[in-house]
Amino acid sequence: MPSPVRRCIILLGSLGAAALAFCSIFAGAQQAPAQTASDHPASNSTATKSDDQAQFKLHAESNLVVVRVIVRDSHGRAVQNLRKEDFRLFDNGKEQAIEQFDTEAHTSASSNSSSTPAKSETAAPVPSSPEHFVGLYFDDLNLPFDDVVRVRDAADRYLATALQPSDRAAIFTSSGEIAVDFTSDLKKLHEALFKLRPSSRTGGTDCPDITDYQADRIVNHEDPDAYAVAIDDAENQCHMLLDAKSARIVINDMARRVLNQTLWQAQYSLQSLNELVKHISDMPGQRNIVLVSPGFLSGEDLQFQVDAMVDRALRSQVVISSIDSKGLAVRLQESDIHTSYTTVDPHLLYVRRDLALTRERIATSVLAQVAEDTGGEFFHNDNDMNVGMRRATTLSEIYYILAFAPKNLKLDGHFHTLKVTLREKLSGVTLQARRGYFAPKKASSREDEVQEEIRGAVLSRVEMQQLPLDISTELSKAAGKTEFSVMAHVDARPVHFQKVGDHNVNTLTFISTIFDRDGKWVTGQQQQVHLNLPDGALQELVASSGIVVRTTFHLAPGTYTVREVVMDSEDHHLGAASSRAEIP
Repeated sequence: MPSPVRRCIILLGSLGAAALAFCSIFAGAQQAPAQTASDHPASNSTATKSDDQAQFKLHAESNLVVVRVIVRDSHGRAVQNLRKEDFRLFDNGKEQAIEQFDTEAHTSASSNSSSTPAKSETAAPVPSSPEHFVGLYFDDLNLPFDDVVRVRDAADRYLATALQPSDRAAIFTSSGEIAVDFTSDLKKLHEALFKLRPSSRTGGTDCPDITDYQADRIVNHEDPDAYAVAIDDAENQCHMLLDAKSARIVINDMARRVLNQTLWQAQYSLQSLNELVKHISDMPGQRNIVLVSPGFLSGEDLQFQVDAMVDRALRSQVVISSIDSKGLAVRLQESDIHTSYTTVDPHLLYVRRDLALTRERIATSVLAQVAEDTGGEFFHNDNDMNVGMRRATTLSEIYYILAFAPKNLKLDGHFHTLKVTLREKLSGVTLQARRGYFAPKKASSREDEVQEEIRGAVLSRVEMQQLPLDISTELSKAAGKTEFSVMAHVDARPVHFQKVGDHNVNTLTFISTIFDRDGKWVTGQQQQVHLNLPDGALQELVASSGIVVRTTFHLAPGTYTVREVVMDSEDHHLGAASSRAEIP
């Protein structure tokens, strides 16, 4: 298993606006005293501390390509205990060296209930720290009313029966009309669900009713069959009396309008989903998005946007599952249910059916891609939305994380296909993995990657001890206010120093972050301890109990999670620890 630092490099990357929002938490850092445990360092030694008042930059873009893999046996169960040597990875058919490898394990939702604290006779029970974040994303721009009712009821039943004390759920829509941030308040979630309604911005009342895929075939491909179906509808269903030239102008104009509205709506849906990926990336713990949609046409121009979202999700350890809200229903439109008209032309009957089936396949391709590439579940061709909601919110027991640096990669933005196989073929085994990626248009820097390691450590719940770190907390009164202090203690013995003349130099960066009971960021501070020590002072520091940094906060009463992270400037080793605090 690689070190925790290497794991952060694999899983985290550029997070755009979400990173900017996270960076700003350090802009108002307060001064806090830093000290070594030795009260009397040598007189010719220097150890200085500074607070970083500038924005903490966390926009890393790594050229490492991240691939999350699920290996299942013939019964659909996750295969465990595989090693890096068991996998082969191909980029555009060329085998790549797997530079980083890790496993990501998840526990079932039922196991979370064991973390609920026992009741006390003297105090109310303290809620457990959030461990699993589920973002329910309803594509109400494309959901018809019948689908809304079915998926809404299934989601409500899931939340009422399956949400654990350590889970937090959120509800968002592609239209932006409904938004409930991560919470355990079932009443608030229930009320939001029953406000769901279709919010399509496309018309749907024109005659003839040209579908989005049919419009694409007419406008971008000049498909005579798609055009012939529209003309047949115009003449026999809409009773239009137009000559051939006028009919072509009318149909082309309608198709262009339908296609423009469709692509605008698809772009809006993807942008909203991308914002949710950014937002949930800032949540500590397991992160899972469920996309509920009947599917939509995204167009070739939006594929780069889809892949960028997938890449962000992979680097941020976000799993996206999707539910096709149509279930088994396929709308073939061989006849309009609102009229008695049915075409008598057998060729046009075949064309209508082909257009409808192809449209359904293309429209759900985005749902399939985001789920397959991020390690989620694509639930489709099934009307049982209760089962779909359970499967979409259940994470695989084990994921394998592979990362590689493509050889001779051209920074041209072109798409690369990926394939993952096992070196030894196992009977009945299937692999789910990312299908491809777009090459970046610029290279990343080591500084960016280091900042992303720190960001990943802050948002993680994993204890990291490359730099042995302990934290303690205390409450005190000052000027009538309650002060909450976090003491971070680092053992100096594993810290490596750079030799500069007769001095030993290193800088330790400490980040103290406070999250509320729902896992949302409250406040944070960053401090740096600059060490510039002669040999004698360094030996004294190593022999002492180490380095202690105190950070003080003023917090409202409540339950909080404290996350402390430290990194040194020489080896970029990390220490990270968490603690829970009650402010009376």
